[in-house]
Order: sequence, then C-alpha cells, then structure tokens
Amino acid sequence: MAIEVKATKRVSSQDLRGLQALAEEKLLQHYYLVCHESRLQIINGIEILPWQIFLQRLYENDLW
Repeated sequence: MAIEVKATKRVSSQDLRGLQALAEEKLLQHYYLVCHESRLQIINGIEILPWQIFLQRLYENDLW
C-alpha cells in the first residue's frame, strides 16, 4: 500500500505523478492520495480520499 498526503483542495495531474510512477512498477496493490477534496474518486487506479474518509477507513481497518 502506498499513501501520499497533500494539503490541496483540488487534485491535479501533477499531484498524482509520484503515485502513478509507483503504480507503473506494480509492486503494491493499493494507492491512496489523501487530501482536502470533497468527494472520493478514483483516477488511474489511485483512490483519492478526503482526509475524513481516510481516517474513518483507517480506524475501521478498511483500507486493504
């Protein structure tokens, strides 16, 4: 699992570059970008999670 945290309210393609490069190596199963976005979305296999949802899923052991 790879987790990247950003302080952005709107994720851009540049924000995803690090996780996309890592995903190309196919070493991990899950890729998460945690930020201030208002809704959950998936872009190129990377889950973009609002920080509140991330913390809830982490607490409930529901990330993997």
